[in-house]
Parts: sequence; structure tokens; C-alpha cells
Amino acid sequence: MHKLTQWYSKLSGKSIILPADYTLDYYKYHLIRYINNDTWSQERINNVLSIVANVTKGEYMLDLGCGIGTFVIEFSKLGAEVIGIDYSHIATRVSKEIAKKFNVDAEIIQCDAKYLPFRSEVFNKVVAADLIEHLTKLQYESSMKEVNRILMSSGIVCLYTPNPLKVQSIIVILMILVKISQLLKGSRQIKSREYRDEVLEYFKKSDIIYSRLHVDLKSPFYVWRTLTRFGFKTKVKVRTGSIIENFPVISYLCGGRLMVRAVKRIKK
Repeated sequence: MHKLTQWYSKLSGKSIILPADYTLDYYKYHLIRYINNDTWSQERINNVLSIVANVTKGEYMLDLGCGIGTFVIEFSKLGAEVIGIDYSHIATRVSKEIAKKFNVDAEIIQCDAKYLPFRSEVFNKVVAADLIEHLTKLQYESSMKEVNRILMSSGIVCLYTPNPLKVQSIIVILMILVKISQLLKGSRQIKSREYRDEVLEYFKKSDIIYSRLHVDLKSPFYVWRTLTRFGFKTKVKVRTGSIIENFPVISYLCGGRLMVRAVKRIKK
């Protein structure tokens, strides 16, 4: 693991997140943002819809790690038959209540993404928005194997997840700024470990690095490589919201989110 990623992972203090770690307050926070349709929530929905590209009425979709049920609701509105699954019993309870308030009749199940309770080749599309950063690499790979199994031939999986390269860039920049600040104040020469820990403490207080529940941010190349290995034709894009998106190398360092669309290859 890259040293910067190791420093980031120190923030969670855990390698595996349990269902009990996802509290009611966690889901209330996201629910308020969704109901108020704030900028972050609106952009998230628009970005995920752009990855999916089109939804055909009556097609079968799975919202993997559905949380409060945002995309269960959004895709149901577009005419899809949607099932939501989540690891957390609080998430499934909350999402069922919210779906009911939006007059959405959808099945929502508590289960582990590594062991999906569906027969093979039944879904047209699978969406995992802000899920894979909550999974270890082993959990992620197991879940993507399951996704491949339940998707029909030419079915699509869409992933939306934080870009770790931007996070690592922020860490480097802030470390440099802390170092410069110390030198300008005439402080003694401090060791890299000291200002690294100072930066980590700043992250903890300001929550810049999203959440302690993000145990493993996946790089663009790793996501592409694993999905390709599991039988998908994969395209990874980085969302920057500017012309920079047309320059892949720069966008990978500046973009906040990975937007992944992978098509299951037809078996010969």
C-alpha cells in the first residue's frame, strides 16, 4: 500500500466496517441533504444518472449499497424495476420508509454484497454509488464477481466513488503548506513524521477526507484492472466539472470522483 494511502487509512482506525458502525445519525445526515436537494446531493444524482446514461421502462436494476434509497427512488421514477440492498439494517429500515413517502414500491433487502441472494443473469444494470470506498479490496473483488454473475450478458455496472489520487494530492499539498508555515514562523526544523501527524489531525477535525467509514479508496487503474479481469469492458472517467476532463492524466489528479461504466462481455 502506498504510504499516503496508509496515512489516510489511519483515520478510520479499522480495516473492516461492521453494520453497527453505520448509525442512524449517519443516515439522517444524508437524508437531510437529499430532501433539501443541496448542491452536493443534486450533483451526485446527476453524475450517477449520466453514468447510467439511459433507463428503459421495466428493466431490472440493483442499487448496491442503497443507503437511504436515493437511487432506488430515482430509477423507480424513471420506470425501472429496482431492488435495493444494504449491509446495514438501519439503512434498509430508513430506505423503506423514505421510498414509501415518495410512493415508490420497491423491494429493499439487508444482505452482504459479497453474497447476493439472486439467481444468475437477472439484472440489466447494477449501480453502486459511494459504496466501494467502504469495502476492503477483498470485499470489493468478491462483490464485483457477484455482480458479474447476476448481470445479463451485455448488462452494465456503474460505479461512483471518491478519487484517491486527488486525496493524495491534497495530503501532499497540505504537508508542504504546514512545513512552509513552520519555517516562516521561525520554528525549529521539524521531521516529516511530525508534520504528517499534524496534517492527519487537521483532517480528523475538518473531515476533509470524507468519512472514517471509507476504509479503502480504489485507484482508477485498480478499478479498471479488476473489472476487466472479471469479464467487463470498462471505461473509467474522472469528474472534475471542467474542461480538464478532456485531459486524462491531469483529471486523475484533480477530479473528485471516479465515474465507472463497465459492460459485461458476451460469453462465446
